[in-house]
Amino acid sequence: MAKISIERSNAYINRFRDIHIFIDGEKVGSLANGESADYTTTAGQHEVVAKIDWCRSPKISVDLSEDETKTLRIGGFKYSNYIVALAAGLLLVHFLLSRSIGFHYGLYPAVALMIIFAYYLSLGRSSYLSLEEM
Repeated sequence: MAKISIERSNAYINRFRDIHIFIDGEKVGSLANGESADYTTTAGQHEVVAKIDWCRSPKISVDLSEDETKTLRIGGFKYSNYIVALAAGLLLVHFLLSRSIGFHYGLYPAVALMIIFAYYLSLGRSSYLSLEEM
């Protein structure tokens, strides 16, 4: 039988939430942070998508022959870990500077980064997760 092997990256942003795996519209399992799993299927073309809460990955088409294994990797949207970490750091710097010297303009870069994050939670929710063949 053919197999689809899926590896989930170890990411900070979705660490405590499971990602649900769907093959041909049917839920076949869930992956915790850093986990991987193999899903047995038939030969032929299959559509794979990953979902987390109301967000998901773009659909990917996988063409398998008999006894073939294809590996897919799931992660957050591009630069997600950097954006969240940078926004948190900027908020901390803003808090420290506003309390110590009265500088209140450090908040604007953090707000810009949070707007990017908010985009992926709303309009860009169909590309919140990345799913790619390795």
